[in-house]
Amino acid sequence: MDKIAFFLPTRKGSERVKNNNTRPFAGIDGGLVENKIKQLLHTKRVDEIILSTNDETCMEVAQKFALDKRLRIIYI
Repeated sequence: MDKIAFFLPTRKGSERVKNNNTRPFAGIDGGLVENKIKQLLHTKRVDEIILSTNDETCMEVAQKFALDKRLRIIYI
């Protein structure tokens, strides 16, 4: 079976919605980033999750899930 990687790009600096990736969303303190990482980690067919970000807060949220070796965080 082929390996599946998921690329999750996030960036800071949205002008319309401040902190749109990490502001609380649907009762989740880490916002959209935390929600998406949780969903991807529960998907057994995803072999690698690559989070690419220039946002320190996104990195902090993702670090909560760093024990799962499928998650790779790239700070740009």
